[in-house]
Amino acid sequence: MIYTVLIILSLLAGWLAHNGYQKRMHNLKTRSSNQTWKRAHIRKEIKGVIVNSRRQNEAEQIPLTIETITQSQTSEEFIVSLTHQQNEILRMVMGRSEALAIGLELTDIKPNRPMSSDVLQTLVLLGDFSVKEVIIDTLVDSIFYATVVLQSEGGEVELDARPSDAFVIALKNEAPIYTYPSVIYSDVRASKKNDKPIA
Repeated sequence: MIYTVLIILSLLAGWLAHNGYQKRMHNLKTRSSNQTWKRAHIRKEIKGVIVNSRRQNEAEQIPLTIETITQSQTSEEFIVSLTHQQNEILRMVMGRSEALAIGLELTDIKPNRPMSSDVLQTLVLLGDFSVKEVIIDTLVDSIFYATVVLQSEGGEVELDARPSDAFVIALKNEAPIYTYPSVIYSDVRASKKNDKPIA
């Protein structure tokens, strides 16, 4: 069953990648050639309000450990528990495929066919990058956002990522996972409203 799911996901990812590529090429052709693209330092703007900077004070970073992955008793969702000093401080809801990818890394099981995260890992290595860290840096509207920080001789590069994908990359490279107090505070507020923040 697992292999069937992996094959279907692989085919779907290929189709989405092809269509996404066509759309990106069309958009690139319509953009002005003299437009300067700079790496964003602001995570995103929602309803006209800047929510969270991409990088906060490093002194406030809280190291996290992926403790458990459990399936919800009432749905097909999976819950990832993240701890700090053996105390659970974040819980993220994700789908079966995302949980499977993380579980494979935690148990060191290699699937017969490469997953999307394996392709990304290959690109990271081919680019002579190392994974410095993963940061869960924002929680907005019950959705977590993450940044994968890559290190090279030319400096650092930041990649936007879903936390579920970022976790897999961190595990593959034995890179640390961090968050900020502001994210934990936002998660506590969401929990009080019975929201289920997703990765």
